[in-house]
Amino acid sequence: MSGGAPAGGGQAGGAPSGGAPVGGAPVGGAPVGGSQAGGGHASASPGIADAEAAAGAEAVADAPSEPLPAEAARWVERLRLEPLAHEGGLFRQMHLDAHSSAIYYLLARPDFSALHALASTEVYHWYAGSPLRLLLLHPDGRAEERLLGPDADAGQLPQLVVPPGVMQGSSPAGDWSLVGTTMSPPFDWDGFVLGGDRAALQERYPDAAGRIAELTR
Repeated sequence: MSGGAPAGGGQAGGAPSGGAPVGGAPVGGAPVGGSQAGGGHASASPGIADAEAAAGAEAVADAPSEPLPAEAARWVERLRLEPLAHEGGLFRQMHLDAHSSAIYYLLARPDFSALHALASTEVYHWYAGSPLRLLLLHPDGRAEERLLGPDADAGQLPQLVVPPGVMQGSSPAGDWSLVGTTMSPPFDWDGFVLGGDRAALQERYPDAAGRIAELTR
């Protein structure tokens, strides 16, 4: 996910941390300049934050609108989550300084985190709900799926590191997932690349063509 604009300030229930890299630039993406998009990140300017909150609502307006499951709705209210521009999902930034940024991020069906790549390492942490299905498209042509969740016997991980330059997208394995992400160095919109060219991605990663279709808008 990409860390978006600050929504509300201050802490509400703790924040995660982490990081580690892989070079290379993503394929089929387009930079989203100067405006917010995606999970785990932040903009340092409060003015941009307000504009981006509005942009976030527009960015997810085309997604099917369905009532949130009751427990997911309680988390959204409790954590004061807001729509995340370009990427999809709901988020709130909990931490930002010169060294790192951290957010809460919630996805509920049928919404998803659209494929995107980041310039910094992003560390995911599972918190509640169903496991999160992540698709990772590596610059060397490898595609892999990972499950972020609490069940080690089922091959799930409570924490996952996504290196810079890896195209990533996700959706809940069940009705909804609540996770956190931390970035170090902190999120920067200049380092956010949205994987908008579905056909180019499917051509480069043919084994993941079906999942790419599910995770692009």
